[in-house]
Amino acid sequence: MRKSIITALVLMAFTGAGCTTDSTWHFPIQFGDSEERVQAIAGMSEHSPDPTKKIHWYPQSGFTIIYDDYKKVTEIVFPNSNNGSGWNRYEKDIFGSIDTQSTYQDFEKQLGEPYENVHDVEFNDTQYTAKWRTDGFGVEAEFYYEDFTENSVTYKKDALSYLSIKKAL
Repeated sequence: MRKSIITALVLMAFTGAGCTTDSTWHFPIQFGDSEERVQAIAGMSEHSPDPTKKIHWYPQSGFTIIYDDYKKVTEIVFPNSNNGSGWNRYEKDIFGSIDTQSTYQDFEKQLGEPYENVHDVEFNDTQYTAKWRTDGFGVEAEFYYEDFTENSVTYKKDALSYLSIKKAL
């Protein structure tokens, strides 16, 4: 009995106790999907300033798609939609229980400790960046340092401000 308790404690320490590590994909667009498939799901994209035409904006759906040279999805971005930019918020789960309302603590519970955590107040004094890797994709997310209000919009400490998910290499 004592040996099984010690084994359980050791396993918890090495696997991230309290971390579910569920990276089940829920978003309807998959990495490698064609531009045509994305348009069938999200409609026509709006013009983006990208001269390579690899970045396609879908503000009504609440995300941006970045394509490779073969017009296959390689990155999905969920920008901040609380800032009056005219972008809708994507309201459903993206992977596991992560959605655009998730906080830093939600990401940490879902994915464990980030492999990189950047707090560069000289570059950005309102947000910090955290990065995680999963079996199928990499996650880069920006969160707010503290509660603040800008242009009549209140942002909460550790709330998600930007999410980028890239296909694993």
